Amino acid sequence: MWARDHLPPDAVLMTRNAAETQYFSGRTVVVTPSAPFADMMAFARANHITHFIIGDVERSGTPNLLQGIKAYPQNFQSVYSTEGAQIVAVKSYDFPLGAALPNELYAGKTVGRPASLFNWSDLAPRGELRIVATLADAWRDINQQLFAAVEPTSPRSEAVNLRAGDSIRLERYVLANAIISRGDELQIALYWRALASTKASDTVFVHLLDGAGVLRAQVDAQPLAGTHATNTWVPGESIEDHYQFTLPAELPSGLYQLEIGLYDSGTGARLPLIDANGQHLSEDRLLIQRIHVR
Repeated sequence: MWARDHLPPDAVLMTRNAAETQYFSGRTVVVTPSAPFADMMAFARANHITHFIIGDVERSGTPNLLQGIKAYPQNFQSVYSTEGAQIVAVKSYDFPLGAALPNELYAGKTVGRPASLFNWSDLAPRGELRIVATLADAWRDINQQLFAAVEPTSPRSEAVNLRAGDSIRLERYVLANAIISRGDELQIALYWRALASTKASDTVFVHLLDGAGVLRAQVDAQPLAGTHATNTWVPGESIEDHYQFTLPAELPSGLYQLEIGLYDSGTGARLPLIDANGQHLSEDRLLIQRIHVR
């Protein structure tokens, strides 16, 4: 499937055919709700949808997604099209000031439904979004259990193989909770390997940044809570190193990123980070994208 080969691993898709799309794409998939366009956009924004899949249902005028996309071309971009489907990327959820989203047009007729029937953030599933049960067109007696996630939140693990300076390699990380609520504790494990002896005692930094790159929460500490400094590591040794910090209760919901690296405890200078291809990482930091704070 085109989505598996071309969309980033952290893409979140919305479609009427969630089970099939998730199977073939390997991406997080959410079912398109039957709702006015404004409500669809509120739901999509709350669940960090990056791409919509337009199929025969949308082309027939139900449930109103295609009409809205056509009405606001500056907010969307078609990235793939075939006879059976079209994939549209979200460029922005910030619609033009004063935009009158087509809330009343539904299934080709005016139905008089208000623009905001529900608080979608309250209905959104708790846990990692994989396949979400469909929201039937039953607006009076909606059952919030329809939004139960099939899979619970699972750790995110990635092999990175980054060399820090001349003596240390970060082999991989395991992020315990990429979807996290304000006031909860973010936890991450870093797996280091000593390549050579060093006289330097380095500090690890794990910083949470918002969309503007502003530092919102952090932990800076020597490995193993200060009990196993880098200048005591033995060449070839593997170190499992855990960090955690509590997210501020007042932190706005949205997408964040983590920056991770090492700096000299004496000078504050960051150790250069080099990837497996010999490329120097910008600002000497590993960036972990798409931390969902709710």
